[in-house]
Amino acid sequence: TKIFIPNPVGPLENEGRLFPSFAEVWRRGGKPILRTPDLVRDNLPAPWLAEQYASEACRPGAADDRCLRPSGYVARNLDFVQLFLGRVRRLTGREYAIVVEPIETSEPLVRHNTEPCPQLADPEAEDRFWSSWIESLEL
Repeated sequence: TKIFIPNPVGPLENEGRLFPSFAEVWRRGGKPILRTPDLVRDNLPAPWLAEQYASEACRPGAADDRCLRPSGYVARNLDFVQLFLGRVRRLTGREYAIVVEPIETSEPLVRHNTEPCPQLADPEAEDRFWSSWIESLEL
């Protein structure tokens, strides 16, 4: 089975990616810069991606040519950052800011998968994700 990975975010996210780097700047008292505000990306919570992998790995039966395209929060980068900041404000009571300085990029304007994760329809799963992510960033 092939699993097409969108933009993983959350507590299992690699260091150096957008939100961990933003958190580092905020902890130092600065304002991080968002340079690609208009790119539309599929922000899939990494724990949900891990669940998808585990489910597929434990699926009985012979190997096949299945392709999975799990999808999370499809949004412009700026909109997703604002969603994130709203969740941070709601969970911690803290306000953080960013600076938007768009640059030209050769990346595709829109890139996303097609199969919404079932957790998106579960408010409790969503709340657990946001809480664990914000806690892992130590904001």
